[in-house]
Amino acid sequence: FLDRINEGNPTPALGEIESTNPCGEVPLLPYEPCVLGSINLLHMVKEKNGGWEVDFDKIKRVVREVVHFLDNVIDVNQYPMAQIDQMAKGNRKIGLGVMGLAHFFIRLGIIYHSPKAVEIVKGLMSFIQHQARERSIELAQERGVFLNFKGSTYDRPGGTRMRNATLTTIAPTGTLSLLANCSSGIEPLFAIQYTRRALEDMEIQIVDPLFVELGEKEGFLTQELIKSLTEGTTLQDLPSVPEKVKRLFVTTFEIPPDWHIK
Repeated sequence: FLDRINEGNPTPALGEIESTNPCGEVPLLPYEPCVLGSINLLHMVKEKNGGWEVDFDKIKRVVREVVHFLDNVIDVNQYPMAQIDQMAKGNRKIGLGVMGLAHFFIRLGIIYHSPKAVEIVKGLMSFIQHQARERSIELAQERGVFLNFKGSTYDRPGGTRMRNATLTTIAPTGTLSLLANCSSGIEPLFAIQYTRRALEDMEIQIVDPLFVELGEKEGFLTQELIKSLTEGTTLQDLPSVPEKVKRLFVTTFEIPPDWHIK
């Protein structure tokens, strides 16, 4: 909604935001580009006492590095038009996001559509947001605030001097998650097994990598099981798969709509 988007417009003096970029990831002013980066949450965990837990020290380090990196991208980028160059360097908007959330939950043994998952992710994203802001404040001290700071929502008594007008976003990460071999964005798993079609006649059989890893570790993964999944059998209908695995590897079509919203 445009009114809701403009409540969070950090530079209202430059005009109202009327749209997002083509993938809907970031609300932008005319000629503003999106400079995005996503952290693979599957790598933000650590083993401890035979189990897994969130590695907040690593998240802190990575968030700070990515904010610094994306701020550098704004300066080294080659822009196709002078107006885009001007807007990018004027507001220095970046969009740090995450991907692999479903895999992150599976690794931690948390069911995607559960109160615990919502609680965990609130704390996680608050932590990421805080660390990103802290790094942007430091960069402002080192390099100066963004050029259009005057008249921005930060430009007030006691306001925070920021290097970047925006810092975080949640993107679908369709291509990125394919390259990183993790679940996409903050979405649940699309499927345990599916056929990906590329170009005109290329077909690639995809089996969820974490499912394969756990299946091999716990000894329930067989060619017959993969064949059953390929033929359309759901995980819930396979008696050889442990109940705890079925609960963790829930797909988007098995999750009630209200939990998607939560």
